Amino acid sequence: MPVTSFPSSARAEQSPALPVLCQADAAAAASSAGHVAASTTRRAACPIIALVLVVSAAAWSLPSPAQAAEPQPSFTERVKGNVREGAQAVGDYSSDALITTKVKAAFVANGDIKAMDVNVKTRNGVVRLEGAVDTPEQRATAQRLAGDVEGVTSVDNRLTQRTR
Repeated sequence: MPVTSFPSSARAEQSPALPVLCQADAAAAASSAGHVAASTTRRAACPIIALVLVVSAAAWSLPSPAQAAEPQPSFTERVKGNVREGAQAVGDYSSDALITTKVKAAFVANGDIKAMDVNVKTRNGVVRLEGAVDTPEQRATAQRLAGDVEGVTSVDNRLTQRTR
């Protein structure tokens, strides 16, 4: 069987809308020597591949029947929901900051605990005490004072006793 190359006019027939992969295949077939039937099959397969890819992409973007039945929230409703979630997060953070401030104020008001020597951190109502105190009684007092503050769910007491 005679070997013929892909005529250059056939390259011009390639649609610019076809994927680059198909155009590259046609160019490779045009530059290499092959059977006419093989290059015609390859050229015919490119539009089919492109069609399958386009239909697949369209099918993935369609909502399922269950999703289509559910009413979708409007843009305004979605924004309102996001604002509510953000306000809740800020509220949680400000509540924790308020708890930390109240615990430090309780230490200052008590006078037995050096408030500057105790680091207070609060997250989701859990107060963590870190630092050093002079006596075991001060450690217990700090635990009690922190636990008495409104909004505290638990106290993680990591205070250590100073060595003299």
